[in-house]
Amino acid sequence: MKTGEEVAVKVQRPEIEEVIDADIRVLRRLAALAERHLPEFSFFEPGVLVDDFAVSIHHEMDFVREGRSADSFRKFFEDDETVHVPIVYWDLTTTKVLTLEYIHGIKVSEHSRLEDAGLDRKTIAFNGTNLILKEIFELHKFHADPHPGNLFVLDNNVIAPIDYGMTGKLDQERVNQLGTLITAIVDKDVGTMATVLLQMCGATEKTQTEALRAQLDDLLDRYYDSSLKEFRLDGFINGVTTFFRRDKTRFPRDLAMMARSLIIIESVGCGLYPEFNIIKIMEQYAQKLMIRKADPAKLFQDIGKTIAETAALLKALPSDTREILAKIKRDEISVRFDHRGLERISSVLDRSSNRLSFAIVIAALIIGSSLVFQTGVGPKMFDFPLAGLIGLVMAMILGLWLLIGTIRSGQL
Repeated sequence: MKTGEEVAVKVQRPEIEEVIDADIRVLRRLAALAERHLPEFSFFEPGVLVDDFAVSIHHEMDFVREGRSADSFRKFFEDDETVHVPIVYWDLTTTKVLTLEYIHGIKVSEHSRLEDAGLDRKTIAFNGTNLILKEIFELHKFHADPHPGNLFVLDNNVIAPIDYGMTGKLDQERVNQLGTLITAIVDKDVGTMATVLLQMCGATEKTQTEALRAQLDDLLDRYYDSSLKEFRLDGFINGVTTFFRRDKTRFPRDLAMMARSLIIIESVGCGLYPEFNIIKIMEQYAQKLMIRKADPAKLFQDIGKTIAETAALLKALPSDTREILAKIKRDEISVRFDHRGLERISSVLDRSSNRLSFAIVIAALIIGSSLVFQTGVGPKMFDFPLAGLIGLVMAMILGLWLLIGTIRSGQL
């Protein structure tokens, strides 16, 4: 720049929006085909996934939005000596051009360069993790893509994150749930872990709770020892998401983004410092969160909020009740019946009825053939009535077919 500062300029490729829009249209067609012809993919809601991706990619293409995001992080970390967020030069920034302070640093993945520069890998690992956890627990907004290429290290082990195009947001309730979950992991409280995870995903059925408890028991046995040294968050999260995928319960997008960020930063930390354990650091933030929740001022604030919400609910109750009664009178109320697990029963009944029909046909052929043999009417073959022989052969073939099908299904 004319004033002497070095800057990094991010320029959007010409006509990239048209290319991305065309790609999204193709993805939407593929999603519609998948939903129509591949029922096993319906749980993943391909159309919703494509819509989410479209929103996310268009947000990343808006460089003014990215600059504002960088400014919000810079303001939050302005008093933190372990983090440096680059300055945004707004007079040189548009929706298609982003101008930032140039970061002279070393990538967090360049371990030998870090050591040659006299930097401490253990401190870097902890500073990088504290960066993400402070964003989650205090700012409630976090980097959704903190891979090594987006994290630079400056003098005194200061972390300088770049690329603010992809960020995630959490509300206070979600952060509270996360704090409770971390405390439960540390205490090996499987019941609380299952309850909180199901609440996070909006699923609370008793059968799901029991199944998840069994899954969590197995995960803790694999990824947890008495001192937490062997605990790995990536294995634990992958096990939990596998359970929800198998149970056809959608993992909320904000949780998925947060889980991804935590897995990436754990991987970065372990690469820098092999004895790194993210859950111990997360426990400290969970404890701080519990202390803040117990603060009298915060308690009174929450009570006041609850009273206000209750008053609003009571105020709206009479009109809502009148509206429901009016709809009942106009016969506008409908009840939706959503059955679960009856598909298997229906399939079993279909197979049973088919086998019963086959058995009746076979019995009829045998009885009819026996009567023909007894009367001896009609043309003969080898001195036996031809119609009777044909009936017995058909009965034998159908009987073998029925027997083989029953044995193969394992329902003999």
